[in-house]
Amino acid sequence: MPEPESLLESLIAALQLQKEIVDRILGTGVSPKGEDLHDLRVALRRMASLARLSRGFPREDGARSLRKAARNLRRELSQQRTLEISYLRLKRRFARDPVRRDASRLIAEQILPGGRHAAGESAERILGLKGKLDSRFAKRLGQLTRAIQVPGDRVHDETLRPLFQKRLEKMRQALLEFGIPEASDIHPFRIASKDLRYALEFLEGDSTPLRDLRKALKFFQDVAGDAHDRIELVTLVEGISAKSPARFGRPSELLLPKLEVDSARAVNRARRLSARLIAQLVRTPLELPVAP
Repeated sequence: MPEPESLLESLIAALQLQKEIVDRILGTGVSPKGEDLHDLRVALRRMASLARLSRGFPREDGARSLRKAARNLRRELSQQRTLEISYLRLKRRFARDPVRRDASRLIAEQILPGGRHAAGESAERILGLKGKLDSRFAKRLGQLTRAIQVPGDRVHDETLRPLFQKRLEKMRQALLEFGIPEASDIHPFRIASKDLRYALEFLEGDSTPLRDLRKALKFFQDVAGDAHDRIELVTLVEGISAKSPARFGRPSELLLPKLEVDSARAVNRARRLSARLIAQLVRTPLELPVAP
């Protein structure tokens, strides 16, 4: 694929790439699962991040509506991912523990019966949300395509570069002001770090400091994601026990102490890593590479 000649061309290409992923995965007309579900949610978040980064150019409404549509579709898919991840974690965690194995299988079947995709009834709603995304994307792409028709190879870079620079700094300041997150704040901190990471993916160019920061953000997101998933698993097991204590109280009592220790360890690791990430944010200037 030819190298885009301007920031605007790069923005259009990046948005189109994410849209192609969405279309491929949802083109079957059924709710996604497994790796497709993961890839779809990542594409939607990248699309939303690009819309947020470029909002206000050339007009405000298109970027905002695209970001909202991508966010709404992603949220519709989030519960299915939580159930899938929790089911697999629970089954694997106690696979070699004969005392807790049967209890974990019993609870896992309540989370996701048979390990099967449980969101079939929401396929119509998901496709409806995709229709809204298609409409918003077409509107946004039309805005950007019309803008690029203005003569001049890099006529918009002088507008987009300072806009992107300002947004990068705002994302960094948000993370610095957040500080080291408590357990309840790890997930929001992780979401904010994702916005910065996806912006850097798009903008970093050949800048080594920015590339190193993006890698640190990715590593933190993996660790913080593990912590969030373990917190969600504890919450699910507690909820199942509360709904039917006579049947699931004892199995939950066998599992929860171990799951809570796993969760606490993952949270502590994420908090330690967030401190390192904040220090790296302080010492890394978010200066965009100069266009050749």
